[in-house]
Amino acid sequence: MLGWILIGFGIPLFPESFGSLHEEFKKGNFEFVRHASSRELKASQLQPDPRILYLFVATEQDWKESEKAILNFRASGVPPSKFSHQALFQFLERLFVLGEFEALVKWGRIFQKEYKGYPKYYSGLFLLSYGYKELQNRKEAIGCLTEIEQNASDPELIQKTQSFRDSIKKEEGF
Repeated sequence: MLGWILIGFGIPLFPESFGSLHEEFKKGNFEFVRHASSRELKASQLQPDPRILYLFVATEQDWKESEKAILNFRASGVPPSKFSHQALFQFLERLFVLGEFEALVKWGRIFQKEYKGYPKYYSGLFLLSYGYKELQNRKEAIGCLTEIEQNASDPELIQKTQSFRDSIKKEEGF
């Protein structure tokens, strides 16, 4: 059995303990969680824990570092799960906020292809539609919005979708 180790901040952490990292996350020790989850992901490249990936993406400020972690996770062959779904959704939100629309569309397409049926699927499509619109690909944006309107069950998301669709059509002079 592996013993306890001290990582950087002097907080004991069992190497594979998602629970320990999650507790630190809930306490607001984001810098610690970022460092510890990064080390854990690097140490377990062959079988990374998607829960650790989520914590890393949630605490990493540099979107390119998050992208590297997601790429490494995908290369490991670990199948998608609710935690990898949440990590990718969190990443899409970060790209949206930062205005990184090319990366948003790149990863949004992957999200669209691989995560249909997950809880935030239609919210992810909404973010993707915004990325498309910002890159002047209104046809793809409208396609995402149509899928949301036809299939989503969240009335608030549907209302936002309809409003966004109207603003796109208004820009085009329809």
